[in-house]
Amino acid sequence: MENKEFKKIYLTQEEKEKFIKELKKLENELEDFTRTNDHKDSTYFNKLNSLKNKVIQKRNNLSHIVVIELDNSNETVNFNDIVKLSLSVDKREAIEMNVRLVGDINQEKIDGVTNISVHSPIGNAIYKKSINTKFSGRTDADKVFN
Repeated sequence: MENKEFKKIYLTQEEKEKFIKELKKLENELEDFTRTNDHKDSTYFNKLNSLKNKVIQKRNNLSHIVVIELDNSNETVNFNDIVKLSLSVDKREAIEMNVRLVGDINQEKIDGVTNISVHSPIGNAIYKKSINTKFSGRTDADKVFN
């Protein structure tokens, strides 16, 4: 079997506690589902497998969580900070956007700000950078960012 290296999942203590509550809720839902359903047809097994897979994934993710302390010094970019980026699509066009640096779990938009994982090329590039620092890099899609 191939040895997979898992990415660390960076969460605050509060986020980890929320994650654990979500896992317990899924485990309870799975237990209730198996206990209360006597009608074992294909729909039952599909739902059962879906719940089992969610629980397994959450348990696996739990072992990769690293609890972080947020740095409120405002000197460097840290988790949950919102950063204004200027992304150069080509030499003539730049796109400005605000992103929030996250540890990996929640990457959708919140309050109109796109969450970006510290594991992404851009997230990795901005993490721990000094405020107002200008830098350049490339994404996996070979797009330049400043």
